[in-house]
Amino acid sequence: MKGWKKTAVLMTAVLAAGLISPDPPKTDVTGFAGINFIPGTLVVSATSSTQQKIDEAEERRKQLENEKNKQENELNQLQGEQKGLRKELNNLNAQLNQVVANLEELEQQIRDKEQEILETQAALEEAEATERWQYECMVERARALYEMQDESYVNALLKEGSIAGVLNAADYIERVAAYERQKMDEYTATRVYIEEQEARLQGEREDLDGLKLQAETEKDKVQGLIRQTANAIADYGDQIADAE
Repeated sequence: MKGWKKTAVLMTAVLAAGLISPDPPKTDVTGFAGINFIPGTLVVSATSSTQQKIDEAEERRKQLENEKNKQENELNQLQGEQKGLRKELNNLNAQLNQVVANLEELEQQIRDKEQEILETQAALEEAEATERWQYECMVERARALYEMQDESYVNALLKEGSIAGVLNAADYIERVAAYERQKMDEYTATRVYIEEQEARLQGEREDLDGLKLQAETEKDKVQGLIRQTANAIADYGDQIADAE
């Protein structure tokens, strides 16, 4: 843009040099040397050569003006596009901050879920151990009761002298066995419940891992767009500097 200003000044000087002579010739009313003198008025009649120079200078001036307008329009367009890219870059940075915050929240949820899984696994191991212990105890007591069953019946008959003693002994054995079965069922239900909770937590952990992967992919995408936009802004900056 600085170049066209210099050219315009030079053309103006050439035009002035072609139209105005430092020592204009003297003349009279007869019109010698192409100058007609009328009292109170000076009229300069240009020759065809001078007129051609004027026309050429005017055409050049118009070309320079058009070039100037074109360069100004291009500069304004570049500046507008650069401004738009800066706005887009700000939006991308805000989007990246949101993605990073979401990713950090997911990572915290995953850590919490892993802790829940560890606690549930520990409870499951305890429930399984308790269930095994209860089963072993139940088997041992059942074996002892059945081994003692006949002897208890005989003792009841000898002690009570009636069938009522035998029935009481049988009822006691049955109630003990029922209690054992009840406790065994309770421990089994507890183990099954804990297993279900562990499966649920593992599923939630897998869901969180999937969300984390999506967030990381989105983060990489936004970071790529930020790099592209920043490079485009730098390119427009170079073009603007060249146009100014």
